[in-house]
Amino acid sequence: MFATGIRSMVAISWNNADDKLYGVQHGRDYLHNHAPQYYSKWDQAVLPAEEFMQIENGDNFGWPYSYYDPFKKEKLVAPEYGGDGQKKAEGFKDPIMGLPAHWAPNDLLFYEGNQFP
Repeated sequence: MFATGIRSMVAISWNNADDKLYGVQHGRDYLHNHAPQYYSKWDQAVLPAEEFMQIENGDNFGWPYSYYDPFKKEKLVAPEYGGDGQKKAEGFKDPIMGLPAHWAPNDLLFYEGNQFP
């Protein structure tokens, strides 16, 4: 095992500048459908984030037990595991950044040219 708790990793790339692995995963869907008592239809439209992450040996990003809320900038417990949109998920690595929900980033490239400063 290298890393775990990753869902739908659709973009992965090695960054030669820092000699590290990076990836972008699609976030989950249907928060309102699974727990309408905690999540509105609006929440379902804007949550959770797509995650841009640096992946290192032994990392656990929390899937399926958690998701990343880009507004609160923290991992929260998924509703299927007792989450209510407020409970923090402890012990999982946060992404570098959360991209807006449902953007579905599908590629990742680190520029190695010399045409830009």
